[in-house]
Amino acid sequence: MSGSSGSLTDRGLRAIKWNYIGTIGRALAQLLSLVALARLLGPEPTGLFGYALLLISFAALAADMGLSAALVQAATLSREQLGNAVSRLLLVAVAASTVIFLLADLIAGHLFDTPESAPVLRAIAPSLIVSALSVPPAALLRRELQFRALTLIGLGSYVFGYLIVGIGMARAGAGVWALVAAWYAQNLTGCIAMHNVARGSLLLGNPLRLPGLSGFGGVIMVTYLFNWVIDNATPFVVGRSFGPTALGAFNVSNNLVRTPASHLVTNLQTVLFPASARVQDNPAALRRAYLMALAGVGFVAIPLFAGAAVASHLVVGALLGHQWAIAQPLLAPLALAMIPHSLMAISGPMLGGKGEPLAELYVQAATAALLLLALFAAASFSLLALAWVVCGVYAVRCLGMTLVLAQRIGVDLGDLFSALRGGLMLASVAMAVAAGIEHLLATTTLAPTLQLAIVIAGIVLACVALLLTLPAIFLEQHLAWLASRLLGHFAYAQRWPLLHRFMAHLSRAHAP
Repeated sequence: MSGSSGSLTDRGLRAIKWNYIGTIGRALAQLLSLVALARLLGPEPTGLFGYALLLISFAALAADMGLSAALVQAATLSREQLGNAVSRLLLVAVAASTVIFLLADLIAGHLFDTPESAPVLRAIAPSLIVSALSVPPAALLRRELQFRALTLIGLGSYVFGYLIVGIGMARAGAGVWALVAAWYAQNLTGCIAMHNVARGSLLLGNPLRLPGLSGFGGVIMVTYLFNWVIDNATPFVVGRSFGPTALGAFNVSNNLVRTPASHLVTNLQTVLFPASARVQDNPAALRRAYLMALAGVGFVAIPLFAGAAVASHLVVGALLGHQWAIAQPLLAPLALAMIPHSLMAISGPMLGGKGEPLAELYVQAATAALLLLALFAAASFSLLALAWVVCGVYAVRCLGMTLVLAQRIGVDLGDLFSALRGGLMLASVAMAVAAGIEHLLATTTLAPTLQLAIVIAGIVLACVALLLTLPAIFLEQHLAWLASRLLGHFAYAQRWPLLHRFMAHLSRAHAP
């Protein structure tokens, strides 16, 4: 590895460390707020806010025009380019928020077939302007791999928005407006904090002139829109076909598993994209980075979500309570869907950083078309059928994205299997332990919360014991080297009897 790529690797690993330092805190905050708000509000208000999220997430992607990614990917970024991009973002955001505000009744009644969602749509519309103002400072911080600041800002703004404002208003009986207030509190706080750190990011210029940015940004925007269809077509069909209560159940079930999946891969994505852009002409470096990322994500995601699928009814019963019984059968297919979703999410940033966003675009377009056809067929059956459609289509998308990237950076099927071996083996352990403990507890009168805690403890203890005693089996070359770099400063742990074999294996790991 060259000195420059080695330096980039060290910077990338430091960025990943800071990303994942904040990940645990933010994931816990999100899960806590999700459970608390779900219990306080119930399915219907949660579903009403779900319609607003569908609309505002689509409008935000369209208004972004791919400029957030283009600002990061550009080899050089002048003040003129930044000012022009800021002006275009603001112009489009103001226009889009005005249209949504004026047409809220029409959208609620005809698009969502839920007229009672109109006031929520109207209230959420101005948040597009806040989102547009957040793009420039976030892009500048990502360009410089300043993820310590992004991590702290993201965690702090979420805690303030949802744990303080959202839960406080929900306890006061605000209903769906507690979620609207939490949304604004988080986004405004994050926007102000990022501008305070990335000073000079709020420049103005000519919104009609974007040399060197619009071409790449246009491809990225279309790709993001296809991603939006893949992630949100199912909630749209659920909300339109089954109503706000079903939408609330689907969204909460989905968020229970998507929250850890998003934190696992989103933090990695934000590092992989700029890092890949800087070594885009070095296939060997790209190959190493991909296999390390794939091994790391698979090692966590496969056993985590496989175990969650087996214990799905305990998860819903313990966390959400009896009023969310409609959500219980949905969790298993949605949990399994997060495995291919997490593995696939690595490929897109690397293709974009490599300067080949069209490759991802083609796969996402085909996946979106497949999903829409499958949803149209499944909607006449049941809510559960729609959840299994998501799982199947996500698996197809993962396969397509993986093969496209593997072909371009010279990764073969043997490399892929080797990288995923540890995660697959731990998943079999997690599923067996979860099923076994559930069977033993089936005749007891223990509370669901206690049963879930016992299942989680059993899975963790079994996996940790196997990992510490047989590290060479569960940690392949890329994963062992990555762990050695991330945990190297804990070398003193080699003196501990239970960790000796594990740390000794890491100390022997060499760069692949």
